[in-house]
Amino acid sequence: MAFEIFGFDVILDANLKPVLLEVNTLPSLSSSSELDKRIKTSLMCDAFNLTGVVPYKLLKKQEKDEKLFGHLKVYQTLGQMQQDAPITV
Repeated sequence: MAFEIFGFDVILDANLKPVLLEVNTLPSLSSSSELDKRIKTSLMCDAFNLTGVVPYKLLKKQEKDEKLFGHLKVYQTLGQMQQDAPITV
């Protein structure tokens, strides 16, 4: 799996119409402020979620849940749950 992140520099004109200034093929992911850090952290989380990368802690929890519930497979990628078999009581 491979993916690439592009940076788009945009400015708004007097009518609030966006105008593309440039596209960066290797945007900086360093943070110069708290707001910048929050934006770039969210960007990376979204990129990883879109590619199906599961955080280590979540992966371990998923493995534990599958061992406990056997017939259920819980997929938490992109916040969705899926069931392979109906729950019987």
